Amino acid sequence: ELDAAPSFPSGKFSIVGSNNICTLEDFSINGPTTGTTITWSATPPGLVTFDPVVGSPKTFTRTGDGIVELKATITGSCPSTVVKTGIIVGKPNISITGSSSICPYTCCNMYSTLEIPGATYNWTVTPALGNFVAAAGNHAELIAGGICSLNVSITTACGVISSSKKILMKQSCGGYSKVPDELLFTITPNPASNTVEMVGALTYSIENKKGLAGTENRIKMVSIYDITGKLMMQRSFADRPARVRLDVSKLISGFYLVTIFDGEQSRGYKLMIEK
Repeated sequence: ELDAAPSFPSGKFSIVGSNNICTLEDFSINGPTTGTTITWSATPPGLVTFDPVVGSPKTFTRTGDGIVELKATITGSCPSTVVKTGIIVGKPNISITGSSSICPYTCCNMYSTLEIPGATYNWTVTPALGNFVAAAGNHAELIAGGICSLNVSITTACGVISSSKKILMKQSCGGYSKVPDELLFTITPNPASNTVEMVGALTYSIENKKGLAGTENRIKMVSIYDITGKLMMQRSFADRPARVRLDVSKLISGFYLVTIFDGEQSRGYKLMIEK
């Protein structure tokens, strides 16, 4: 009587090796491989070479730049099992995904790029003045006041990969104003730790420039958002004062977006909290 054929469920196998192939790397199969044949393949072609195609461990040599899918087909006295993994080969071309046209001074403009295990990411925005980027790994949020360039530099085991994306400003943004010619409100101090004061600046009509007093911009509501777009604080003022003071002592260190609503339009400003 023959013994029952052994079973190799795919969950028992995995490909073991580096996340990057800079020159050459060895990959092997983790699992009960006794009595089996392991056949390798890689797609797309032209990024790595390996010879012969059968065996484990297997050495793969870099011949290009990109992302390759390594596939190992495990055959034995049972139906074959296939395991796959994605590998970064050399320094692939990358791009930044996300909108190329946003409203000025608004939060929640999210961007991302290729996720590379073990890599470090450095996001920047140019020009830096009037613009802000907050990032975590391969994801970033941009708050911008004008046309700018969002940049990312990724340091991998094989070197540095970079990409940029030009960001334009939308001409119509609903309740948000276009980029103001002058600062209609000021926030002091900035950076802040315990309290901040919002003050409406004086603006003048053509007639007022002849020497009449200007009109103070009034504050109907103040909202403070964190870099994820979460509302952290909101205060309304029925009498629409030109100057308000807020306690921000409970906010943790970091950058925030402050929107000031004057009763007709909202305008956005950056606030930094330092403890």
